[in-house]
Amino acid sequence: MIIEFLPRKIDPTEVEMGQYLFFYDQFINECDAISVSANPSGFTPLNTITGVLGWDRDIINKFAAEVNTRNEVGINNRVSPKLLLVPHVMNSTPQLRLAEDLFQACNAIKAKTLRFTHYGLILGSFPEEQLKSIMQYIINHEDELTLEKIYWDIDERFEKEINKLWDSLRTPVAPLG
Repeated sequence: MIIEFLPRKIDPTEVEMGQYLFFYDQFINECDAISVSANPSGFTPLNTITGVLGWDRDIINKFAAEVNTRNEVGINNRVSPKLLLVPHVMNSTPQLRLAEDLFQACNAIKAKTLRFTHYGLILGSFPEEQLKSIMQYIINHEDELTLEKIYWDIDERFEKEINKLWDSLRTPVAPLG
């Protein structure tokens, strides 16, 4: 599997507001699916992407509410690319379980290419443990996944950190002695 990190240019206003204002749609036509957090309130990735891709906002907002109520990844096959909504992260929901749900949803629709938007704007410090658990899941289940490529949005301020983390997990450890 190929993971291509897409450094997302951050506008200072986004950091100041703590809101996601812009979606850069490079490679979107190559993707079977796009994964987005089911947060329709305010200037969020979901609202921004809905506008850029011309989806019906009312339908997407109802779908987001349903996903959050069920607390599981939802699949919308009626838009292009297919929309995989991940419940708005709640403290009671383990991040790894949501990642597992997301990648199983990719398998269910036989997605080969995914646009993963969840870390395009990082407020606060680099979420190394969250990212590490997601990456380890991908590595450990790579042979079971239909995905061949992930375009992974990353806040440009953390490009070095994510590449370093991915490289450290992909590099085999030399045996001792």
